[in-house]
Amino acid sequence: FAKAQWIKYGINTPKLFWSGNSKTTLNNSILNEISDYKVMLKPVGSNGSAGLTYLKNPKPEQTLKAVSNLLDEYNHILIDQYVEGDIWNADGLMIDGDFFPVSITERKSDEDLPFLSSRQIQPPMSSPEEYGRYFNLAKNAAKALSYENGPLTIDFINNEDQLHVLEISPHYHALMMDNCRGNQGLLTSWVAYLSGDKQWKKHLISKNSEWGGCYMLRAKKCGAITNIHGIDEAKIMSQALNIRCMK
Repeated sequence: FAKAQWIKYGINTPKLFWSGNSKTTLNNSILNEISDYKVMLKPVGSNGSAGLTYLKNPKPEQTLKAVSNLLDEYNHILIDQYVEGDIWNADGLMIDGDFFPVSITERKSDEDLPFLSSRQIQPPMSSPEEYGRYFNLAKNAAKALSYENGPLTIDFINNEDQLHVLEISPHYHALMMDNCRGNQGLLTSWVAYLSGDKQWKKHLISKNSEWGGCYMLRAKKCGAITNIHGIDEAKIMSQALNIRCMK
């Protein structure tokens, strides 16, 4: 539904080849078409890139095997065309159809896992007009789905100045990172609006001059992390105003 609406309103989104579950037929014509593309298989409703599977010009039997493996664990999956480019997020708060920009997050990947983000950077919001087209994309993607109220984040690909919406979710993307750089009022503003507080806007920071950064380590084997090299030095850097570790 979302992709159909975005296409209807002229919003770029990767080509959808198939959406289904264990009872949905994946016929030969679709399998043969997929073999000419790089594709991503994604479970519906998964978070943190869980279950993402990348296939390059797969033979029909490879696609069927990947689909079967995912459906052993997930109820519904999508097969999308893989679009090259950096993944970004644009966050905002929709109030009665009006969009209030919150933050931009640029996501980076390690070379061995090019489609999984390991580093995230939030630039300062002291001049949000610099990212105006990203926020316009978020607003338009939300409006196309009649999303009128609440926090939102869109995942989009920035590919040679072309923006492709991947998905939209009714939450903020990186709340902890926003909190670290002074945006503590993101949820407060939404709750204040819901409670009828006419001054809810005062909790939003429209111009933030701080950078935010996050690095995620993906463990390749089981065990306990006993130390993070460099964390003690980072905590005493004058440029680092706030550092938090999560697991």
